[in-house]
Amino acid sequence: MEKRIEEIKKKVSVLDASIKEKRAKFLEYGLEVEVPSLPLDKIKERISELGKKLESYGYVNLKALEIYKSVEEEYLELEEKVRKINEEKDKILKLIEEVESEKRDAFFRTFREVEGKVQKLFSILAPEGEIKLELENSEDPFSGGLEIKARFPGKKLLSMLNLSGGERVIVALSFLFAIQEVQPTPFYILDEIDAALDKLNSERLVEILKAYSKKSQLIIITHNDTVISNSDYIYGVSMQKNGESKVLSIKLP
Repeated sequence: MEKRIEEIKKKVSVLDASIKEKRAKFLEYGLEVEVPSLPLDKIKERISELGKKLESYGYVNLKALEIYKSVEEEYLELEEKVRKINEEKDKILKLIEEVESEKRDAFFRTFREVEGKVQKLFSILAPEGEIKLELENSEDPFSGGLEIKARFPGKKLLSMLNLSGGERVIVALSFLFAIQEVQPTPFYILDEIDAALDKLNSERLVEILKAYSKKSQLIIITHNDTVISNSDYIYGVSMQKNGESKVLSIKLP
């Protein structure tokens, strides 16, 4: 009996070692296996069931683990690239958002400044009149345009498209010079801007042109006597008897 007990102990030791080896093998694949404490006949029955299930899987590709490892490495590499790309995308989107915000702020600063200058200039050209600059989309100014409305003395507020020719000129000049007030230039070339103006409005225009001539040089193409008589220099072209053109110049006091 002692001899038999010794033999059984040896078998148990061998089986324990085998179980430990197989459990370690399972752990390589991230599997935790518990040895069931069942009667021997139940264990054999379970082994038989699992054997049949294993046979139903058919042929096992022995290179699957090797292929899996290769694909896993490739996947992890791509995953890292995707992570970096997403980080870069987030940085770019944040930069775009900051630029858009700065652009929007700069636009509204300039818009308010131009609006103030327009109202000042319009009050000179059309005393007791009113002018408004309205954005088509105040929430997103870059997705819409700008509408200019004006009211001249004794008239109602109208869109620029509904104004007369002379009134349009006054509005356009107010807007043009307002922009130049914000971003001044060293000289201006103006081509018959006074063609639709009467004498009174021409005199008001001259008042503005004189103010600008102190800061910039103005070259004006005109047939308007009021503007010509208030110029510093006059250049004219005269046709001679022989058909040739002659340039004449006069410096006014």
